[in-house]
Amino acid sequence: MQTLGAAPLRREIPVTKGCGFTFTVTLTDPATGAAVAYDGTVRMDIDVAGTPTTVDATIAASVATIALTPTLCDQVGCTTRWRVINTTTDGTETPLVIGAFQRYD
Repeated sequence: MQTLGAAPLRREIPVTKGCGFTFTVTLTDPATGAAVAYDGTVRMDIDVAGTPTTVDATIAASVATIALTPTLCDQVGCTTRWRVINTTTDGTETPLVIGAFQRYD
């Protein structure tokens, strides 16, 4: 049997009509738990029906901030999947967090 590495975190993003949502993802060293500065870019890919969407994160050292607009949040449903991906300067893509939206309206 092969070890593929740690699976990305799974999360649910709560949304309601007319409201946006902002969250952060902190990159840490898996061995020590210490914060590590991002190398490259971070984005969120969202499987919006008919219009797959990408939201770029703002990065400050080890913290990536992703802001979802109210318009975007109004378009997603309970089955809409998303993933936050770190693309390093050498082109390697690593999923950091994956999940789905949950509507509360």
